[in-house]
Amino acid sequence: MARLSARRIALNALRTWRKEKRFADSIVSESLARVELTESDRAFAFELFYGVLRNLTLLDFWIGCLRSSQVDRHLRDVLRLGLYQLFLLKTAPHAAVHETVDLVPQSQRPIVNGMLRAAIRRQSELLARTGVEPLFVRASHPQFLVERWQQHFGVQHAEELCKWNNLPAPVFGRINQLRIRREEFLGLYRNARPLTANPEFVEFDVLPTGALRRGHCYIQDPSTAIACQILNVRPGEKVLDASNGKPWNNHRMRSRPRPAANVEREHGAPRR
Repeated sequence: MARLSARRIALNALRTWRKEKRFADSIVSESLARVELTESDRAFAFELFYGVLRNLTLLDFWIGCLRSSQVDRHLRDVLRLGLYQLFLLKTAPHAAVHETVDLVPQSQRPIVNGMLRAAIRRQSELLARTGVEPLFVRASHPQFLVERWQQHFGVQHAEELCKWNNLPAPVFGRINQLRIRREEFLGLYRNARPLTANPEFVEFDVLPTGALRRGHCYIQDPSTAIACQILNVRPGEKVLDASNGKPWNNHRMRSRPRPAANVEREHGAPRR
């Protein structure tokens, strides 16, 4: 396996996301599968990748403040990464600048170094200018969506909704009880926090690569199990499945219902 830094992996994933019409999770998962990283570096790469995507509009606003002329798209990806570390992740400035500058060819290093150091010097000014920008810039949300929320929920609630929507998504896992008992799982993976409302699920701070590799759990949001729990399907009963089959495939591990039909869907739309 290749050995790349977390920043390099995040940068490559961001460029792939910009060029290809693919879901972000598939891009970063594929990128991480090809490299060897420690758990901490893997988590750092995730944070950089998703953090930049969550704050694109704001990061581009800062880039525009620092340089009025056109910025090359490849260089913009690097600057987004550097500014996210400096202003939002609060990485030590010397580390953020040095490691980010190392991501670009020698000919581009003076530009990246100069802009990031200018950002450090002008931090108070940039943050003050951000404070008077419209909410869609400050929160990096589509303008039409923010305006719709403001119209329906009011300015304050719309801002709170934007802040909540930009929080990192929690990592939930469902214990594979065909492989391991719940009590044994919780004893083996001390960082797993059980959900009192749904004992089959646990929450993690980072992706549980060890548990996933051993088949002890799989990533699944608890909300996907609600339909199965409400219907309480019994062994031998038939199910009309229009949800790609995942909830019922998981549920079959315990109760073995028989799908009567499966309506295949691609990206949420019925195939025709």
